[in-house]
Amino acid sequence: MPENADEQKKVEIDLLGTVRLRIGGDDVAPLPRKVRAVLAYLVIRRGDKIPRETLAGLFWGDRADEQAHASLRQTLSQIRKTLRPAGATLVTADRESVQFTAGNLHIDLEELIRLKDSEDIDALARFLDGVHGELLEGMSIGESAFEQWLATEREAVRRQLIAALSRLAELYEVKGVFNDSINVNLRVLAYDALDEETYRTLMRLFMAQGRYDAAMSQFETCRGRLEKELGVEPAPETIALWNRAKARRRGSETAIKTVTVRAFNVAGDDSTEFLAEGLREGLFNSLDKQSAIGVVREQGPSQGKATFALEGSVRGLRNRLRMTFRLIETASNNQIWSERYDRESDDLFELEAEISRTVAAFIRTKVKEAFFNSLRDARDDDLTVPELLDKAAAFATRGLASDERSIAALRSALARDPGNSMANAMLAYFLLERFEYTPLDLPAASRNEIAQLAVRAVELQANSYWAQYVAGTVAQDIFGDFDRALRHAQVALHANPDFAAALGVTGIVKCHSGDPAAGIEILKQTINSTSPNTSFREERELAIAYLVNGDVGAAVGLIGRLVDRDPRMDRNRLLHAALLWLNGDADNAMAAGSNLKKKYSALSIVTKRPIQIGPPDVSAKFEEAMASVGL
Repeated sequence: MPENADEQKKVEIDLLGTVRLRIGGDDVAPLPRKVRAVLAYLVIRRGDKIPRETLAGLFWGDRADEQAHASLRQTLSQIRKTLRPAGATLVTADRESVQFTAGNLHIDLEELIRLKDSEDIDALARFLDGVHGELLEGMSIGESAFEQWLATEREAVRRQLIAALSRLAELYEVKGVFNDSINVNLRVLAYDALDEETYRTLMRLFMAQGRYDAAMSQFETCRGRLEKELGVEPAPETIALWNRAKARRRGSETAIKTVTVRAFNVAGDDSTEFLAEGLREGLFNSLDKQSAIGVVREQGPSQGKATFALEGSVRGLRNRLRMTFRLIETASNNQIWSERYDRESDDLFELEAEISRTVAAFIRTKVKEAFFNSLRDARDDDLTVPELLDKAAAFATRGLASDERSIAALRSALARDPGNSMANAMLAYFLLERFEYTPLDLPAASRNEIAQLAVRAVELQANSYWAQYVAGTVAQDIFGDFDRALRHAQVALHANPDFAAALGVTGIVKCHSGDPAAGIEILKQTINSTSPNTSFREERELAIAYLVNGDVGAAVGLIGRLVDRDPRMDRNRLLHAALLWLNGDADNAMAAGSNLKKKYSALSIVTKRPIQIGPPDVSAKFEEAMASVGL
């Protein structure tokens, strides 16, 4: 009688690692070893009609035929009984053969075959993260015929796993996430320690990050293993790569800085210990997403010694927590940065995410600052494209993104590598920041160049969280397109959930789309996670959010502090003049407007830079205030 497909439960069988069987989402108790072996064999050869003689010989080769066939019948009966809750006949048999049919079946081996050439980086990463061992890990039944068959199958699956891991590493490299690519390539070597091509890939990745010592360590590991196992030297192209790494190490003082996170000191109960472990792992994960930072999880010869180390302590008392962190330079043991956070322990997961994101952002800033002295005065012609990007970023950490030297470095990088997504995105952002210093609207040519650079950056690397963030900022700040800004920010956060600046864009959009209170909280969170040198945009938008929310006094106070902090940003002065008027301070508002008019004779209602405000009624009142102060 045909089974009702609607009543059939999904059967999931994992063969990579320890054999695991689930029916309808529920785990099935482990079967005896030989029963598991027979089930796995049938599943791997699903669809084939396998002669009973073959099965008897594979699994009971040391027994008489009658006894072997009896054992087979008993085993098949046990398998059928185990699979009966699925509501389908998955194992069929006649007098001559046995067959495992497809049914409503999910097998991890099929998933491996499907994904190993995939473009879906997230699906491939999720699958491979769940693989913990070889085919039928630990399976041995003392039958030579079966062991020989299993060895052949394991080798085939091992090659498929290597292909899948290599594909994932390639996708990460194309995406520009070098740390993840490095980690996956190291997994490839765990499956094949003699894969010279993977050693070369690791050397290239480390060199792209400026980590020449780590690249040379990979070469030494490769050479040692090839000599020991095969009695041969590395290929000429591997030796050539090693020579380039040596030359670059001698000639470069700007290698990428690396960070490790040491185990934290803990005082408190189990929940405090739980938080400390989660914080350390969360910080590693957050730092891994920073393409400008090399992350050293375990300091050893394959990864080299970290430039910086983060130390910390987590102390808990009742529902109060105190977390203290300090960043030290490992060579000198000098403290670079320190901070203390006192929090309630109401939601440990939310607290872990907040602190990990905040501390990682500050570490990124401090590591970038480490580049500043060595790169600031270097001639652009003497720098590689990655070093030019680092030079520009170094200026940005000092609040000098719009400095002509940083823009010149980015233009030089683009001239050499027009297809570099990061260079396109950084130049778009830095050019946009240049216009923070004037209340005048962007010239059409500048607006078009910035927009084209932002679009190009996303086209070149759609998964780049930085490119998506810049595109969102351009959409919001130049064109007032809040919907498009939100879409870009959401893609950026999908690529890097810890990217505070992209979170800030979502807060800006909420402020202008009917939920200013939520937007204000998000912007405050973003500002707390960002260096004061680079948070001016979020702080200005927070002032506008206060205005939208009806708190003009808070808006005036915040924008006034921004004006005091950096008097050069005349765009903030433009906003300040109108806010003073709306707050009833007509005299100071008129004086602020008059000072701007004196400095910018061309400033008028036509030439001024628009302040993007979503709600039409608030925007109209703001424009009236601008007109009242002569702007």
